[in-house]
Amino acid sequence: MRISVDTDDSNDVCPAVCDMWLNKPVNYEPNEAEPGPAEPPTESIICVDCGGTAHLLTQPPEDNLWLVGDVVAYRCSDCLDRWDLVLMPEGE
Repeated sequence: MRISVDTDDSNDVCPAVCDMWLNKPVNYEPNEAEPGPAEPPTESIICVDCGGTAHLLTQPPEDNLWLVGDVVAYRCSDCLDRWDLVLMPEGE
C-alpha cells in the first residue's frame, strides 16, 4: 500500500510531497550519498545514552543486499532506547 500526502507552501511541516512506503518515509530530494551497496549493519551497537548493548531490530532485505540510505533500527536492552541509523557506503 502506498500513501501520498501533498502539503501546500502555507504549511511549514513538509515543503514537498511526503511519501510513505511500508511505513518508511521516502525522500525524493537529491542526496549527497552515492547510490549502491552499503556497509551491512552490525548485530549490536553501544547505546549512546547508557552504554548498554543495543541489538539490531531490522531484518535483512530478501536479497540480503543493504543499500546506501537504508534505515536500520536498534533497541537497547538496558534502557530500552531505540536508535535509527542510516547506512553509509561501504568503506566509510
